Amino acid sequence: MYHSSLEKRQKPIDAAAFKDVPDLVFNQYAVDERPDRDSLILWDKHIPYTPLEIYNLFTGGYELDGILLNVNLFENGRMEFQINHARDEAFISYLTFMDKTVRDIHSSKVQVAPESQGLGIGRTSMRNWIELAAALDFPAFTFEAGLDNGGYTWARMGAHLDRNEERTPFYREDEQNLKCRLLARLEAARPFISKADYSDARALCHLRNPDDLVRLTYMTNVIVSQEVMDEAMTAIPRFYTRGMGDSHNIQIRIKEECKNLRSIFTNASVPKEYVTLPCYLQAKTAWSAVVDFSNDAQMERVGDYVYGWQTLEPVREPAMA
Repeated sequence: MYHSSLEKRQKPIDAAAFKDVPDLVFNQYAVDERPDRDSLILWDKHIPYTPLEIYNLFTGGYELDGILLNVNLFENGRMEFQINHARDEAFISYLTFMDKTVRDIHSSKVQVAPESQGLGIGRTSMRNWIELAAALDFPAFTFEAGLDNGGYTWARMGAHLDRNEERTPFYREDEQNLKCRLLARLEAARPFISKADYSDARALCHLRNPDDLVRLTYMTNVIVSQEVMDEAMTAIPRFYTRGMGDSHNIQIRIKEECKNLRSIFTNASVPKEYVTLPCYLQAKTAWSAVVDFSNDAQMERVGDYVYGWQTLEPVREPAMA
């Protein structure tokens, strides 16, 4: 099990503590303004650390000056954290906790300007989100892997399918839809890959294990050419209607899926002729994901992907006498 190495403060927070962090805005109060009593009570209730500790945690590792942090806290337990690069708007990163009582991470997103991509900003954001969740005593970092490239990116990092019924009561239905999408794409790629690669990928696309999407990302040596799109325009409708009927809703989903698949090759400024099989299968997909702090093997893999943990460390069980 991994836990945060940050030490919780022992004293109630006061307005003076915010003067140590000139680049933090709390509940719309800038550093030269005094947060009202109700806002200070909310900080005391939800955040057991000083403003400086939260600023350093959420902005650490970017190696950029001029990073501004906005923190908003609400009576219903909602917590919002957003940072942006003030000088040239290189990136924006934000994270929202919906309600600590149900341990739900509501949304997370990072937007990086084209000229700042490739600098590790996305991975640094992921690490800081996860470490903040651990510092706030969440048992796991749970989220919806997004429709852009998020589904593929989080699987590469090591996030598992979240099958906790309390957090994701409809995960079976969602995974069935995801499985259908993966298998339909794979059917379209079948003429372009070897039988062995097809067989291996098909077994993983059935999602029998929580880490199957992670294992699917290992198949980076398998390449799919843009020619697959001609096959996809017929294979995907055929697969969907065979498995799910020919209703109006299915036809809408088929059109959306073909559009998503096409954009994998064409959404960049320079169209791609080839992509890896994992990217082809998993990009533009959404799924309920989890990074579980009690899963040491997963935490080690995720830590490697995000350049190493800064404030997370494993808790070793004491040796038996």
